[in-house]
Amino acid sequence: MIEYDQTTLWPKVAADESVLRAERLTSLLKWAGGKEQELKYILPLIPSFDTYYEPFVGGGAVFFSIQSRKKFINDKSPDLFNLYTMIAKQNLDFFQALNTLLLGWQRVSEIVDGCATHLLNIYKAYSIDKNSLEEMRSSLLEFVRQYAVEFNTMFEAFFDKDTGNFIRELQR
Repeated sequence: MIEYDQTTLWPKVAADESVLRAERLTSLLKWAGGKEQELKYILPLIPSFDTYYEPFVGGGAVFFSIQSRKKFINDKSPDLFNLYTMIAKQNLDFFQALNTLLLGWQRVSEIVDGCATHLLNIYKAYSIDKNSLEEMRSSLLEFVRQYAVEFNTMFEAFFDKDTGNFIRELQR
């Protein structure tokens, strides 16, 4: 049951929130203009239907929450549309690439966690003016050089393998 706040005319969901408790998928990603937070207002107002067309899917909050036999999506962003296409077609190369990225970022996290004290000391020395900006950069570049081979092999399928280029980019 919907109650309307007379001052704003914005719908409020009353005690019966069965529509909100219905099982639904969550959005795949956050998207500018996303409606995840507004679902509690949107879903109770949507009538029953068999076919749903989403012209601007974005993060898909409404799309994944709608109960419908047939669903169709579109979006102006070709990259976003391609993402949903790869997922819908269960493209093996896409999922292998995602897995490679996931494993790589997990390894980056392990390295950073393992070196947290060292990295914090570099930052603290700079923040209290014990070390100059140049000394901090030098210390961080040394850290990157120490792990350069490992960093490069983590994402080699996606990025330029030139360690020198990686370090030059960090220096900018």
